[in-house]
Amino acid sequence: MCGIAGYAGVAPPDLLPSMLRELKHRGPDDDGLHVEPGIGLGSTRLAIIDLHTGRQPIANADESAWIVFNGEIYNFRALRDTLQGKGHTFRTQSEPEVVLKAYEAFGPACVERLRGMFAFALWDRRQRRLLLARDRLGKKPLYYWQRGALFLFASEPKALLCHPAIARTLDWDALHHYLAFGYTPRARSIFAEIAKLPPGHTAVFTEGRLAVARYWTLPEGSTASAERIAPKDAPQLVRHELREAVRLRLESDVPLGVFLSGGIDSSAVVASMREVTSQRIATFTVGFGPSAPSYDELPHARMVARRFETDHHEEILEPVVADVLPTIVHHFDEPFADSSAIPTFVVAQSTARHVKVALSGIGGDETFAGYRATSACASPSSTRRCPGGSGRCPPPSRYASCGSLRPAGAGGAGSGGSPPVAISRCPTATSAGRAFSRTAISPAWPPRPSAAAGRGAWTTRSARPSVGAVTATLSMGRFVST
Repeated sequence: MCGIAGYAGVAPPDLLPSMLRELKHRGPDDDGLHVEPGIGLGSTRLAIIDLHTGRQPIANADESAWIVFNGEIYNFRALRDTLQGKGHTFRTQSEPEVVLKAYEAFGPACVERLRGMFAFALWDRRQRRLLLARDRLGKKPLYYWQRGALFLFASEPKALLCHPAIARTLDWDALHHYLAFGYTPRARSIFAEIAKLPPGHTAVFTEGRLAVARYWTLPEGSTASAERIAPKDAPQLVRHELREAVRLRLESDVPLGVFLSGGIDSSAVVASMREVTSQRIATFTVGFGPSAPSYDELPHARMVARRFETDHHEEILEPVVADVLPTIVHHFDEPFADSSAIPTFVVAQSTARHVKVALSGIGGDETFAGYRATSACASPSSTRRCPGGSGRCPPPSRYASCGSLRPAGAGGAGSGGSPPVAISRCPTATSAGRAFSRTAISPAWPPRPSAAAGRGAWTTRSARPSVGAVTATLSMGRFVST
């Protein structure tokens, strides 16, 4: 993952560097900024693809357009080929440049062609237009603040709070929403003056005016128009979609692994990964030892690791919660009621010592109605209507913060649980092939090389996590070493 920040209007000269310092944990590999009269764009980068020429911000050929980008575009190579066929040339192998060229070709509607998780800001000097966009389900966070002709944006509220005019006033409606559902609304934050760009939306700021528009919504289902799938064909279809989703998320120029709990979701990801790659697979699991044997997932994870010959790493968790929480709260920025953030933080610490990217099974239960909050949608008649609030389905407000079948407080520890970024907790509920996530894990220091040699290597480590050991934050989507 990366951090992005910037402004349009007149801002203090030290504002943007201060904002980037607050986002350094999101991108420890590199940082950069572009400043011109009335505009400033900045980025902190976690390098995953195009390690050497993918520095941000990135400009077009005549430097009339600039972009800062956080996320991954899974179809960027196919989109790049399409753009080259239209005569566009590229100077890098990076995803942000593909998005920039897509904007030149298709304008703001370019977002409709992007398949992946993303949040970006693009400055068009000719149009005097700042375009912001966020992926369909809000996996990547994007916050903003406006007062008159000044507009600020950032990946996290803490960066926006660098401006002295932004108050830390509580948004009471957002607090009420949090107390009811465990997270703040999709378009608001816990801070009264700071808003979120909702999932599936773009925002255009020009001449002091902000226009927010939806470019995607979850399609409504209908039992009359839905494609009929024979029961005997369903397993093969699900396996195909899952395998394809895993394949797309293996795009990386750095080592990657899997958060493995031994459950169905993460085990299916490992199995699919083995089917589409012959490379080494590193798996990571947390256990709780004798103090909490009923929560220990190590035996199941070991069985899966042996079956698919992975380089398996275990972390025995004996957390001192008082030591871990300050760091987790710092990275949440907003209240988020999911205690699995603690084991997620620890497994991220363990993972960051070995790989920079990891897949996870998060999202499978939401897709297949695995929790009580979604099991009411299990019957065909009601599943087609979700999340519409009719029949036996939960009311739409239950999922208003992410726009998909996402119950509050769900997630498993071994498979990654919830990431310490409140806004990015939204899985896909429209495709079995998207029933998992890939996450970025940005360590506070360069991750140490793995000691595992070849397939089937095992390491077990017992740890009492401390605040000073590592800063690991997670951003949902593909797992990369938040």
